Amino acid sequence: MKEKKQDRRKYPRVNAPIYFTYSSVLSRLVTPEDVSAGGVRMYSDEKIEVGRHLDLTITLPRGRIIECRGEVVWIKELPADSEASYDIGIAFYDISRKDRTALASYFTNL
Repeated sequence: MKEKKQDRRKYPRVNAPIYFTYSSVLSRLVTPEDVSAGGVRMYSDEKIEVGRHLDLTITLPRGRIIECRGEVVWIKELPADSEASYDIGIAFYDISRKDRTALASYFTNL
């Protein structure tokens, strides 16, 4: 019998209606696949190398803006028939305690 894998995430993940842009050659509006107060998983056509640091602007409903930095911690190439080319995991860092609390509060109240 296969043992269940333990979820060791510090923050619970949710599918949430938020949007964010990230610094790149061209900033893009991205709908995240799942997000938490600690990071985000997103799909992209742009390959972003693991270890790359991004300036992020997160827009919550009702116009609340959160700015922070994130680091790409993993990337997976998706099959050619997928809607995007890459599946990317980004960990938030350099985020104020107030902003991280606002994210966590928003996700808790969904």
